[in-house]
Amino acid sequence: MTEPALKLAQVEKTFDKVRAVDNISLEVNQGEFFSLLGPSGSGKTTLLRVIAGLERPGKGTIHIGGRDVTKLPPDARGIGMVFQDFLLFPHKIVAENITFPLKMQRLPESKQKEQLNWVLSLVRMEDYGDRFPHQLSGGQKQRVALARGLVSRPDILLLDEPLANLD
Repeated sequence: MTEPALKLAQVEKTFDKVRAVDNISLEVNQGEFFSLLGPSGSGKTTLLRVIAGLERPGKGTIHIGGRDVTKLPPDARGIGMVFQDFLLFPHKIVAENITFPLKMQRLPESKQKEQLNWVLSLVRMEDYGDRFPHQLSGGQKQRVALARGLVSRPDILLLDEPLANLD
């Protein structure tokens, strides 16, 4: 039997006295699409941040493809994330925003260019690579954020309200 793509076991995250994530256990298999639903403030974004490694769980474990990543930094988890707020660098053009994760991985320039061209085509932004974020609509900014999440072809892609601002 193959390992789940993502497995959470009794994950908890507390901020001061507020338990934002309370004893969550779940498995998501390879190729599955999984959604978290709940009211504002119910811990959905916090759980995504814990899975991505941007927050450390107080308790529990996180496995990706059978590998315990609970204590690994975000860049060692093979996860892409698209945030609610675009989090684009205002001083970088679209191409630089998208290839940022590839630069952090120290991929060769030729591979970065190849991945950039692929993902710009995927999100239909081929003609926007040299624009700055302030020159884009909200939907275009969201597509750039989606492209940045996909450009490294992650094992898991976490989406935090990714379609809220699409044109």
